[in-house]
Amino acid sequence: MDVDRYADILNSALERVADLGFERTGGELANHAPMGAEAIAVLGYFDEVGPWIERYRTGQEHYDPPEGSNRIDAADESSWRSALGSFEQVGDWELLFRRELADEPWRAVLTRWWPRLIPGLFAGMTHGVIRTAHAVRGLASVDEPSSLQLDELARGLAYWAARFVHLPGRVGFDGTAALSDAIATLPRRGLPEARNVEEFQRAWAQMDRIPGYDAALRAPAPADPQRLLSEMTAEFAGVFLAHPDFVPAPALVHAVTAPAAVRLVLPHLPAEQHLPSVGELWKMQAALLTTMLFAARDSHAPDFPAPGVPELRLGGLGDAAAAELLAADLPDLVRAAILREARGNPLALLEIPGLRRTGLGYDPGAATAPPGPARLRSPARRTAVPHRGPCCWSRPPPTPVKPKRCSTRRAGSIRP
Repeated sequence: MDVDRYADILNSALERVADLGFERTGGELANHAPMGAEAIAVLGYFDEVGPWIERYRTGQEHYDPPEGSNRIDAADESSWRSALGSFEQVGDWELLFRRELADEPWRAVLTRWWPRLIPGLFAGMTHGVIRTAHAVRGLASVDEPSSLQLDELARGLAYWAARFVHLPGRVGFDGTAALSDAIATLPRRGLPEARNVEEFQRAWAQMDRIPGYDAALRAPAPADPQRLLSEMTAEFAGVFLAHPDFVPAPALVHAVTAPAAVRLVLPHLPAEQHLPSVGELWKMQAALLTTMLFAARDSHAPDFPAPGVPELRLGGLGDAAAAELLAADLPDLVRAAILREARGNPLALLEIPGLRRTGLGYDPGAATAPPGPARLRSPARRTAVPHRGPCCWSRPPPTPVKPKRCSTRRAGSIRP
């Protein structure tokens, strides 16, 4: 990875999309331009960033950037807390974070606001934390951040705060169950029906009223946060792969890309913030699975076996969502399985040509995972998670090949 060129391409991309608002027209659809551009750049496809931005701008209509005032006082908890979830004040939130990032190092601002925002992880269907993670990865790759990069972090945090969605329930990781077993205990009956954003939001606010839901949240056993993130990513990648026809497909993708985003940010946060962050992720995944997938199935079914899928097909992903998933910091085994099963899907098409250009030669039948960008990966060693539970792959994954250790540099190093 040419870090200097990555930084140049990223800054150029951020400048070209700075005039786009936080969301696309037609609903609460997050602006993917800065996230997609950073994801493509970190994969090493520098020459593709500009054309992708032009295609994105042509095909996606966005609201104008909002105007803001100084109506939110960061020093007054009652002021900023009352503004959480108020999208009308997203411009005010952006100004607040710009002021703080102008006065303090970005890691200090991130450390202070992360525990305040992580309970609202579901913001913008997790795009608040995902956009923030993309910005953090860009900032961590340089010694001196640009004003464009700092502004992008301000926008990621602002979108997160303005679309803040609180999920009820308590996660302590003090149970005895493996994550796959905890997923299996999530309630399948008495689930709320929801068909649009407003109905889903009302359903999420009442999750703790569903019999058995709180017990399922508390079921997972204690474990290292990085290990839990790997398990979450593997289990919910399995959920996604086992339900290729589920609509909307990107909703399930975010149960994979959100933990990958959190994994990127954790190295820049105090250790005491790691496990609570993973706990909020588990709440998000449980709510997403319960309201969007289980509730859509036959409520009279006595159990919930994952259907066998002879040919796993990844449908419904556009370029932005495909780039987001591929750029996610996935466990190597999960990454290899996604590419192996894709067979022509944009996920594979984004990655395989690059491997051929570098002479590595990707064999779709092999179990080896393609290398990720060495400079920008988290130094934490990934652990492949074995096949378990009813919500994982419909057939066992191949035996993993021990990955080569990537070289990393942690000037602050650390896309879904």
